[in-house]
Amino acid sequence: MQFVTALDSNFFPQRNNFHKNYMSYEITLWHHDHRPGNRVQRFCFDVLTVGAFTFHFSMSHSLRVVLREVVDADLPIFFAHQCDAESTRMAAFPARDHDAFFAHWAKIRRDPANIIKTIVFEGEVAGNIGSWPAGDKRLLAYWIGREFWGRGIATAALAAFILEVKHRPLHAFVVKHNIGSIRVLQKSGFIQQDSASTKGEDGLEDLLFALPQ
Repeated sequence: MQFVTALDSNFFPQRNNFHKNYMSYEITLWHHDHRPGNRVQRFCFDVLTVGAFTFHFSMSHSLRVVLREVVDADLPIFFAHQCDAESTRMAAFPARDHDAFFAHWAKIRRDPANIIKTIVFEGEVAGNIGSWPAGDKRLLAYWIGREFWGRGIATAALAAFILEVKHRPLHAFVVKHNIGSIRVLQKSGFIQQDSASTKGEDGLEDLLFALPQ
């Protein structure tokens, strides 16, 4: 049984003395026990200091993220996710049309070298994450439906995935303007490979990140 924890703390903007003495903490626990699912528990608590008095405000909630095998019923949801214009702009990856999309997924699901999981958040299909061999590297990528952005799902899913996939190093390309995905990779220990950035015909720069041994 393995546990991974992360602690984040941030001051609120110091607009006045109240905010100056207000700190918010967040602890996230990832649980992996070699079963198909991985659970995430997040605990939040706030601390306010006023003079000699300290007040604690506690709150906890479950962020349930499960990785499971891809099933046929997931594919129309994945298709809708990649049709979203803002998602494709952020990822700098064009949407496939219906036939091309389903042909692509049929191909990658047949290849045993590919590791592909559906990301389920509180019972809903939120996206997918996968890894595949490419030359001398094993690459990783994920796609989260835009309606699920901003909830920590990508971070939780990636943390669970790299506990399950033991291959190292793992590599991931991310376009330079996708700051959110860069932060997700960095939180899980991926390091930017400074000499490995590339610029495509569209003028956008792709950065290469690696999760070392």
